[in-house]
Amino acid sequence: MHFGGVQTEWTRQKGDGTIDSDLDFDSASLVGSGTVFGDLDKFTRDESVGLRYTKIPFTVVFAEARLQQESISQYENEVDSGAGVTIFERNTEASSDLREVRGGFSFSPWTAISLRGQYTRRARDTDYDHLVDTNAMPSPFILSGKWLFGVYTEPQTGNGRS
Repeated sequence: MHFGGVQTEWTRQKGDGTIDSDLDFDSASLVGSGTVFGDLDKFTRDESVGLRYTKIPFTVVFAEARLQQESISQYENEVDSGAGVTIFERNTEASSDLREVRGGFSFSPWTAISLRGQYTRRARDTDYDHLVDTNAMPSPFILSGKWLFGVYTEPQTGNGRS
């Protein structure tokens, strides 16, 4: 028996507002009136495929794979209307790719007893690109990352960042 599927999701958020009074932490000055704007676009695609083999008596052997691609575009700004200057502006693009494979078995000769084992390997690559970042404060985002996780059925776990 085999299965597979693809699912996509797209989300868009936009917001704007006015400021009556604010403190610009970078310059330690007061902002009497201003405007703020934010825009967030997020696109995600998940793909999965799997296989189950049940011809061995009392046993199921399985293999699965999953892929996920995600892209995020985020724009934020704040303008001091009285002075006519941009206080803060950030435009960030981020993308992420996940690859995961899993395989294992389940053996159950009696209804009360079951023996299972599986292996999972997951790798995620994430990239950030600050197209515009006028904030003097350090950005809370990680510049780029690559995560790799391996989970084993014996008491051994490996994870790390490279």
